[in-house]
Amino acid sequence: MKSARTVPVLMYHHVSPVEGSITTSPERFDEQLAALAGAGYTTLTAAQFAGFMQGQPVPEKSILITFDDGYLDNWIYADPILKKYGMKAVLFLVTSWAHEGPCRPQMGAGTLPDMLSHRQCMDLVAAGGNTDLMTARWSEVMAMDATGFEVHSHTHTHTRWDKRAESREIKSEQILSELEISKKILEAKTGHREEHICWPQGFFDSDYVQAARQAGYVYFYTTDQFGFNKPFGNPEHIYRIPISNRSGSWVVRRVNLSRNLLVGALFNKFKKWKRGFRKQSD
Repeated sequence: MKSARTVPVLMYHHVSPVEGSITTSPERFDEQLAALAGAGYTTLTAAQFAGFMQGQPVPEKSILITFDDGYLDNWIYADPILKKYGMKAVLFLVTSWAHEGPCRPQMGAGTLPDMLSHRQCMDLVAAGGNTDLMTARWSEVMAMDATGFEVHSHTHTHTRWDKRAESREIKSEQILSELEISKKILEAKTGHREEHICWPQGFFDSDYVQAARQAGYVYFYTTDQFGFNKPFGNPEHIYRIPISNRSGSWVVRRVNLSRNLLVGALFNKFKKWKRGFRKQSD
């Protein structure tokens, strides 16, 4: 088997009929997975991806699919579509948002609950509302985890302590506490060792990184899309490509580009330059 030289990691949030800037419709998500499957792509588990980062071979056309936050629509819509194509994914869950309760119906199996938009979800969190309306329950999370949509840490409360804490010392203490609580809960629920952390809003600095190391995390997932995840690369800076309501053909082209170490590097360099130019022009 010829092993992958780099593994693209895809980043999703919502799969829902309610439109939004970081939302993919169920129909479009189905189209995207069909296109990836048709192009010969294999989805990895988090353990397989970790092994790849350590130098272990994986299929040449491998990808990792990730979802941030743990929204209810991931259970209702994304999970059945992933199963349809026999694909795996990683769910980065904000552990304090998940509630107890029975599994709700999935797409194609009963009357579905109403979905909230991403803005409604964030307003609900800001107001201290009932996150059970927007987040997958533990019963749903565990059902997904048992069948290939595995759960990992997105901290306990999704708080940006660099904005909230009154001092750097308090900031570091709060970050460490968040990471340790989330890790403890997930390990108790799933029974597997938790080493994967996804940063809230994609933000991290040296204090965040140090706290994650201290808590026992090894693989740190960013929102930086302009780089390559390669064997023996930096596990504390995993690149991810944001995917929204794009066509299946667009997703395949973007993934193909991110596997091309020559053309992809030129693309990343141009995009970084363009982003920096825009900031200077603002």
